[in-house]
Amino acid sequence: MTALRLFLLWLLCLPLVLILPQAGTAQQRSIAQDVFKPDWLGRQEARYLQAGLTLEGLYLGLLDGEWGKGSQSALDRYLSARGQGTRAIVYGDLLPLVTATQATIQIEFWQGVNDFPKKATFLAPMALMQPDTTAEHFTLKSGDGSLLVRLIENDKDQTISMHQWLIDNHAGSTKELYRNYSDQRLITSGLLKSGKTVYLRSEYAKSNSIVTVLVQYEPFQKMRGQMIAASISYEGYGTAIGLPQGSAIGDLLNLNRETARPSEPVRPVFGSGGSGGDGAGGGGGISRPAPIMRPEQPPQGNQPAPPTGGGIGIARPAPGTGPSQPGIGAGGSGGGIARPAAPIAANSLSFAIPSLPPAE
Repeated sequence: MTALRLFLLWLLCLPLVLILPQAGTAQQRSIAQDVFKPDWLGRQEARYLQAGLTLEGLYLGLLDGEWGKGSQSALDRYLSARGQGTRAIVYGDLLPLVTATQATIQIEFWQGVNDFPKKATFLAPMALMQPDTTAEHFTLKSGDGSLLVRLIENDKDQTISMHQWLIDNHAGSTKELYRNYSDQRLITSGLLKSGKTVYLRSEYAKSNSIVTVLVQYEPFQKMRGQMIAASISYEGYGTAIGLPQGSAIGDLLNLNRETARPSEPVRPVFGSGGSGGDGAGGGGGISRPAPIMRPEQPPQGNQPAPPTGGGIGIARPAPGTGPSQPGIGAGGSGGGIARPAAPIAANSLSFAIPSLPPAE
């Protein structure tokens, strides 16, 4: 009788034994089938999707982690181009975008450049860019100069002069000249006769000074240039991009077994030792991998520019050095655009920047 009871009990438990090992896989697969709910996105997840849409050339806003109409419209255009119909968006629809974004971040080593956190921070593809040690201002550039980013500190009149210069030398259409001005921020983007786009963003920084971030790029570097511009922050803390563990987007990425997920999100690396930076120690700069490749031919189409060095760290001038009136592209061979010989009147623009706040 006891043996019979044990046999019956074994028969009752057998279905559970067969089902339990598969429960985890079924639960994971359900993530791809869940309806996408933007309101449930965390800030890091939203920034990650915004970055991917920026690299696709569909999103033109800031990587602020705020999922608004612009973000959703960019995602809708992305899915529409891939044949997405009118049905509700599920997380599985995002897998190609998330996979491509992850691959680009890893291959091009997009990392937070946080050498001057009290001035400005931004993301940059550090496998393709290196410091220009000949420039008077903190400058990163690609090996062929097709992609450049520079930090410039100026006073009120010089800052306005830079933006006015770009307005006067814009050679594109009216739509290609972008201007967004307020009492605390100036943003101008224009196209030069050379075909390069220049993006200027000037803002009051935590350092109690006006800091301008200049981004300049050739047409084939447009997506990378826009990604850098979208990531600029004056908030006083480092810039990074990655997915938190346990997030829905991160779990979705794990379902794609052909794509290796990094052991941890890309993290900003602050310098240590030395002097001249605004972070802890300040002199160490940021770390980057060795160059991936050195093609003998110049880049064609949308191919990345060849890196020209794999040195560690970023050399920078000591604070307070450099020309007395720095302007766009001032100093060295760092590319940029030439400053006009005669300064333009500061009141030629229809906006005014208030006086600098008192020093701390």
